Amino acid sequence: MAQKKGITSVSYASRILRLTTLSPEIQKAIIDGRSLGGLMLADFMKPFPLLWSEQKKALGIPED
Repeated sequence: MAQKKGITSVSYASRILRLTTLSPEIQKAIIDGRSLGGLMLADFMKPFPLLWSEQKKALGIPED
């Protein structure tokens, strides 16, 4: 899939695909353009927990 999109770095492709493991709540906030405590794409490239219940705390996203 990465090759079809012109992505030559396996590492980059795996970091991008990891974004699909973000909780639906976080994904919706991103799509809706809501603030996530100043997080940028680079912040999501770092490892984060796979458990949705732990992601907001680990990423420093303020509770609603």
